[in-house]
Amino acid sequence: MVVAASGVFLAWLMYGRRPVDPAAIGVPRTAVHKLLLNKYYVDEIYDALIVQPLYRASLWLARVFDPKVDRRPRQRRGRDDPRLGPRPATAPDGLSS
Repeated sequence: MVVAASGVFLAWLMYGRRPVDPAAIGVPRTAVHKLLLNKYYVDEIYDALIVQPLYRASLWLARVFDPKVDRRPRQRRGRDDPRLGPRPATAPDGLSS
């Protein structure tokens, strides 16, 4: 009973004697408070060290490497390439000679 009463008394000391200003909630008062409000800047550090380098690397790969990749299936890669010459004739049974 004493613990509950002391909790109520402590809450009254903190919030009951003077009204809480809504504009003051969440505004950092010290450097430590700002650090805690910003979650130790973990999101910003992760974005700068992991996300942005991977994003830039993927853009580079898409711009430089991706156009050089042949997307046709392996079976069709040489069929329509004019540099390889004419297509071989097929045998009467439909198989390539």
